[in-house]
Amino acid sequence: PDDHARALGNLAWCRLMHHDYRGALSDIARAYDEVERHDLRIDWQYLHGLRAWALMDTGDWAAAERDADASLAVHAVQPTAGSHPALVAKARLLARRGDPGAPEVLDEAWRWAVDSDELQRLVPAGVARAEDAWLDGD
Repeated sequence: PDDHARALGNLAWCRLMHHDYRGALSDIARAYDEVERHDLRIDWQYLHGLRAWALMDTGDWAAAERDADASLAVHAVQPTAGSHPALVAKARLLARRGDPGAPEVLDEAWRWAVDSDELQRLVPAGVARAEDAWLDGD
């Protein structure tokens, strides 16, 4: 069950990278079935972050923030790399709103990315930092 949920999550992540939001959201919904049925908490955390990212990119900022916050609530208790998509989504959302808390979340997303040394985390975190700088006129 964990492998199936993880595979669907990875597929959703790939679809997000290609801006296929409909496909990503469909994969996430299918993965939730496995996650809920088998109580896979870390996968749940990751999927909420991915869905937050997709919802933010498609303009549903309120739902994106709810999903990011749900994922980050798990992160507060059990920090894992599974929270990285939520950190990136939340950071971009805060930056776009001009929220003064954006740099703190951006820094945490960047730390996790650097520690992982994985492009799938470094690139989105770097893009979020660049977007924040651009929004600040830097």
